[in-house]
Amino acid sequence: MRKRDFDTKTKVDILKFMLENQLNELNFRREREYRIFTWSSSILLALIGGLLIYRQESGLLLNSYGLLGRIIVSATVILLVFFSIAWQNRNNKYRGQNAQTIAHISKLFHCYEDGFYDPENNTALFRKEWADYGKSHTKFKSRFFHANFVTATFLLGILAISMIWATR
Repeated sequence: MRKRDFDTKTKVDILKFMLENQLNELNFRREREYRIFTWSSSILLALIGGLLIYRQESGLLLNSYGLLGRIIVSATVILLVFFSIAWQNRNNKYRGQNAQTIAHISKLFHCYEDGFYDPENNTALFRKEWADYGKSHTKFKSRFFHANFVTATFLLGILAISMIWATR
């Protein structure tokens, strides 16, 4: 394969196209992660709500199935939570990779360079910290112990399992 020498305008056009492409992919991943959270949290909230509003005096439906019923429902909740979190993390990982590509393209456009676009104030278009955009998205720990969909899904799962075992 031979190396092609593109002129500056062609290179800029390619970078603009790639930037738009990566931004669209990032938004797709963000929307997909939201949809995954929405369906899984809806199921968990419906279960929690059902357990809350089911009349106690008529006996809990799970009581008729005994210990095995509670174990099966708990295992189903755990599977749902695990599947949802794994899927959310997968989309987040890809979204982080898109974000890193966007940050790299922004570097090529000199968006982090002081004075390149604003020589009067000698400031950059973007904050320097944004150059690392996307790197923390791929770390599981940073996702699990902060306010986000993964943590909310996990907490809803814990609450659902607690409700299964706490009600008599």
